[in-house]
Amino acid sequence: MILKTDVRIFTEDIEASLKLFKKLVDKEPDLRFAFRDLEIAAIGDFCIVAGPSASLAPYRSSQEPIVVDNLEETRLLLLTAGATITIPPF
Repeated sequence: MILKTDVRIFTEDIEASLKLFKKLVDKEPDLRFAFRDLEIAAIGDFCIVAGPSASLAPYRSSQEPIVVDNLEETRLLLLTAGATITIPPF
């Protein structure tokens, strides 16, 4: 079951972006973590992806992040339906 989707914001400066989005959504980030050489923060309905421009490039053309209740079950459902998973789920 899909629990949430987010609009992605790509930036090289996560701190500046978070400063703005904290004001826009009037809350602190729900989640913040490192993935490879990127920093990711979820705040409201936004997913801020930060890092060097070259590191962001492969993700700019990918689809929106989706939060699910069971990652393996969702992965298998997608594969059974013929989907191609280009980045391993996490």
